[in-house]
Amino acid sequence: MLDDISDHSGLIAHLGGAASIAGAPSVRTHAVNVRAWSARNRIPPEYWPGIIKFAETIGETVTADWLMRTTPARANRVAEGAAA
Repeated sequence: MLDDISDHSGLIAHLGGAASIAGAPSVRTHAVNVRAWSARNRIPPEYWPGIIKFAETIGETVTADWLMRTTPARANRVAEGAAA
């Protein structure tokens, strides 16, 4: 399943999109939040357990390891703040 998906945005689309994920009891957030995750290509780590569980309920396998390896690096906020 994850062989064809290379990022969090692709995973969100594969799992049925923002409304499907947001409506899952294991995720429990608003669709607008999931759309923002997709736009940023980053699912917040605190939602990973819910995403993994939701994927299982629809017959897919998502692992924390895959989510970690495909999380893009964040900008160094400390350095940005120091420069201001």
